[in-house]
Amino acid sequence: MNSRHICRHCGNDTFIVTAHVTQDWIVNNRGEFCECLKDCVEITHAPNDDDVWECQNCGADDPVVLRENEYPVIIPMADFKRYEKLLQQDTVDYQKEGIAMYSCIRSWTAQIDDLSDDSNKIEVNVKVCSSGWNENIWTVAVMFDNGSEIGYSEVCNTLKDNWEFDFDGKTIVVVPVFVEDLSAKYTEFTTYSFSIPAKEFFEVTALLHRHPLDSDNETRCYKNPVEHAEWTFEIDKRTSVTFFLLSNEAKTVYWIEGSAKVTNELGAVSSYGCAFGRSLSNVFSFENVNGKSFTITIGAKKEGEESNEY
Repeated sequence: MNSRHICRHCGNDTFIVTAHVTQDWIVNNRGEFCECLKDCVEITHAPNDDDVWECQNCGADDPVVLRENEYPVIIPMADFKRYEKLLQQDTVDYQKEGIAMYSCIRSWTAQIDDLSDDSNKIEVNVKVCSSGWNENIWTVAVMFDNGSEIGYSEVCNTLKDNWEFDFDGKTIVVVPVFVEDLSAKYTEFTTYSFSIPAKEFFEVTALLHRHPLDSDNETRCYKNPVEHAEWTFEIDKRTSVTFFLLSNEAKTVYWIEGSAKVTNELGAVSSYGCAFGRSLSNVFSFENVNGKSFTITIGAKKEGEESNEY
């Protein structure tokens, strides 16, 4: 069986299922059980899609069933209701909704574990992004290999659709799974605030403002990006996030990208996708980075301030 099961209530992916096995027993001369000699001699019935799958976390028994090449991106139902409503509007009141222009305002990550190994970490980041002041918002899905972009979807205006990618001759389908009550590992975000020199902050802000996106909201028009600045912030002893000021080759579009990295006990470094924004004032979200979720804000460093965290 190659299908995948995800609890639609809490997002858990471990279940209690009944399997049928044969055992070797020691019995008395009447054939009555005395002792089990071997717990499992043969499996006569392994779990399949028609069995009852009880979520080990919340006990629900109606999971979402995905095919072999389908991978879930877990989206809280509250997020879906909020952003889907906004996605269907031609214009959005950014001030009322607390949305920054030309920014990634929310994202969720799908881990493509079957295609990942020690040298490749494949994941897909589904983003909700904003446009110019009070214009529409939209979605895009981006595939990463060790934090480097290797593919992206068409821009669309819904979270209901699947996102398809071609990877190494295979079709990868990312399926949104809207869950009612996410476990803490998905919902508990820690907020970190960092700062960069005030002069640099305002120069970068002005540069981003002078080079707006194209009117058709095409955000992935930049290949072979040019790096203009970078800042690295330490989250803890093993986790850091590096932000880059980038432009396309023609330097007609500028944007901010952040990449999270985790170093394990052996010194190996793993990357966890990217956060995208059109403003340093954006709130950058990183979900399930080695089991932790957090947001980062970047401000202007006050005169005489020593630390970049405030």
